[in-house]
Amino acid sequence: MPRTQRLRLDNVVTSMAELGPTIPDGGYSWLVFLGIIMIQITVPSVLSMYGVVLSYLHSDSEPDIYLWKGSVTLTPILFIAFWSLADPWSRTIVNLATVPRFVGLTGVALLAIGILASGYLETGGVGAYLARLSAGAVMGIGASTVLLQSENLLRRHFRTRLVLVLTLKRISFSLGIAMMPGYAYILLQNTGLQTGLLLLSTALLPGILGACAFDAPVLQRTTPYRLLISEEDNELSIRETPDETLSFPNLEEEFRNETEENDGTTTGEPIPTPLFSEGSNSYSYDEPEDDINLFVTPSGSSTTTWLEEFRSLRLIKFWSAVVTWFSIKGCAFSLLVLSPSMAMTQGQGFTTLGQSVTLTTVIGLGTFLPGAASIWSPKTARWRSVYFGTMCWLGSAALWGIVSSSKHVWFLLWAFVGGVSIGGCSVAEESALRDLLGAKGANRALRGLSTIVGLALLFLIFIEDFSTCLRIVSIAELVGGGYWILTPCFGALRARWPQR
Repeated sequence: MPRTQRLRLDNVVTSMAELGPTIPDGGYSWLVFLGIIMIQITVPSVLSMYGVVLSYLHSDSEPDIYLWKGSVTLTPILFIAFWSLADPWSRTIVNLATVPRFVGLTGVALLAIGILASGYLETGGVGAYLARLSAGAVMGIGASTVLLQSENLLRRHFRTRLVLVLTLKRISFSLGIAMMPGYAYILLQNTGLQTGLLLLSTALLPGILGACAFDAPVLQRTTPYRLLISEEDNELSIRETPDETLSFPNLEEEFRNETEENDGTTTGEPIPTPLFSEGSNSYSYDEPEDDINLFVTPSGSSTTTWLEEFRSLRLIKFWSAVVTWFSIKGCAFSLLVLSPSMAMTQGQGFTTLGQSVTLTTVIGLGTFLPGAASIWSPKTARWRSVYFGTMCWLGSAALWGIVSSSKHVWFLLWAFVGGVSIGGCSVAEESALRDLLGAKGANRALRGLSTIVGLALLFLIFIEDFSTCLRIVSIAELVGGGYWILTPCFGALRARWPQR
């Protein structure tokens, strides 16, 4: 048959249900999304609120106060370190849990307990030393649990609108970074350090309401390989009427011959069985016992062995990711926690606690730009790598600029650039890791990566000077970002070299 005479079917309409789950993307899913927004506003901003606490301590202390010799000052570094250390185990709990609301409430409760414990440190009561070591750790475990649970629910509830809701989630993160330090400032100014630290836990009330909205999506699944027929479809089936007769000469003759051979008797004129009537097995197939469910939420494989994880430790790519992830988390910690205190102690024109709070607000505004623009993220692995490396270099430049700045305006400018780096790295880090190691390789290396990065962050405890801490993180981010930028550039040159 010539190509010009091939059969074409246009505007084919069917009332048959499709195979597979019905993607929610609406209804109760939007209420769950509202709860996730509340979590994103409150939980990550706890780190920036402790930046205000450190600034409050330094406003009444001498300029050369050491970094980790106070009682409360250990809390934020333990918080971010155990946040990373707990990620692999929290991910396992989230994948196994059947009640997301309970997991979310548990995470928020642990975070609130840690904040209350850090406030108890200043009272000097019994067990204050134990609370000093455990407050930040409990907070990190709680934050890891509730954030991973919210991320899991977001990807399960939304498929077609996933890019949109992820963009809105990142915008809510920026709003929390910009607004919540102001709430901490009001509490500390009106109630003092001890009471203010205890009242910081009230900032998690929206997070509790958000966790109460957590619920797993209810997918309306059809039986695999079997079409579901509704009552309306049955009404559309072929029916015999007294005024109409069906004429199928060839089919009737074949049917009569078959019945005569089987039972030796002939019946009256047969009536064809309606296609969609009850008892018809047309388009029906037996469900195999070992059938595989194709419609499952993509998640990391839980059968990864320790041997496979140790194999990833031999890869240069893995260690480059370790350096980069350490620098990313260290950059966020340095900007949100340390930079407000540095602004007050190094004479950059910040003389009051309120002025240092505006610095955190500027950082939050910086994170807003890449978060809002993430809906137009790069589509190819090469450009995603270059984008990720550029964001790392911006963070490195911002940290070094903050250490070297002597004017108020330059300090604010570098803080804004640092906020852009934090937001850009959070947008691209997941896709960059999968592009580097592959989907399976990233899942295998994730546990080792989080553990090593968390342990490396704990070494910041032994650095007593602000500037030294920022310089170390800046150099690490410069090296890590260079790998992500130079690798695709060398790959492009190597691909073009044989053509010349």
